[in-house]
Amino acid sequence: MFEFKNFKEFIQFFDDERICWDYLEKKRWNGNITCIYCECDKVYKYKNGKSYRCSCCKKYFSVTKGTIFERSKIPLTSWFAAIYLYTSHKTSVSSVQIAKHLGISQHTAWYMHHRIMEAFKVDFDAVTPVDGMWEVDEVYIGPNRKKISKARYAKMKNRGGIFTMQGIIGLLHRENGLVGKLLPDNSDITYIEALLKRHIGSMSVLMTDGWIQYAGMHKYVLSHEVFIHKDGEYGRGIYHTNTIEGAFRHFKDTIRGSFKQLGPKHLQRYWDEYCFRYNSRGLTDIERFDLTFKTINRRITYQELVHGQSKQTQEKEDTEGRKAFET
Repeated sequence: MFEFKNFKEFIQFFDDERICWDYLEKKRWNGNITCIYCECDKVYKYKNGKSYRCSCCKKYFSVTKGTIFERSKIPLTSWFAAIYLYTSHKTSVSSVQIAKHLGISQHTAWYMHHRIMEAFKVDFDAVTPVDGMWEVDEVYIGPNRKKISKARYAKMKNRGGIFTMQGIIGLLHRENGLVGKLLPDNSDITYIEALLKRHIGSMSVLMTDGWIQYAGMHKYVLSHEVFIHKDGEYGRGIYHTNTIEGAFRHFKDTIRGSFKQLGPKHLQRYWDEYCFRYNSRGLTDIERFDLTFKTINRRITYQELVHGQSKQTQEKEDTEGRKAFET
């Protein structure tokens, strides 16, 4: 891994497309190129340094195939600069600012940002319970209708504004870091208990506030410490929820400072980005940049980002719908 003192040294090093391609190849395969289709290690590399051909399945592929960079016309030099900026800033960067830095349109910068955030995505369900000290709390993002003036409400309504508050439940392990998930509207005590049991081991100490949804968690953990905030109780020695409440406060400051407001459609993606930045806050900027390349083997298309499904899936559903209508 390279060491850079600042962003100027970073862009001076990654100023050549070939250097970026070689860096991406090393980070993806660590010197042992394998076919992305059949995982065969007998792969031929073309002279251009970008294309490969598998000797087993005879298929062609590139180093960007199946990654967040796939089928992008933006050069890797710009991609690397964008990743560095997004991971080095403490409160993220808006797509408008990235567009100015890279000389691209705001629409393109926004799509790039969401592709990069795809690398920060956490599979919230594919986990095993971990013992330790857990702080759990919930936060609500969005405009509070009771606190909005009539003039602002009318202005937001005319612009098609969003008036619902979206809940996020956060789980902070004091050694492993922060994760979280958007709460569905129909979440009840059964849903919350199942979600927490998936992460929190039976020999853990759970610290929460007095929300009724946590009332039954004492049956599944070693100790459940509850703090009634309305009674002025916020902690007892090392037992408190101040850490995760501070993380929520910082997340809200990130929204206000960089994005102004976020809708519920993409809120989970922005939350995952914040968790990545929070959990890697002890690393240097280049170490955080390097860490991003461990999870770049993902791809999200514009169709999936905007409509929530791939073009093929949408066409299949439309075809099935037409057949059912004709029948």
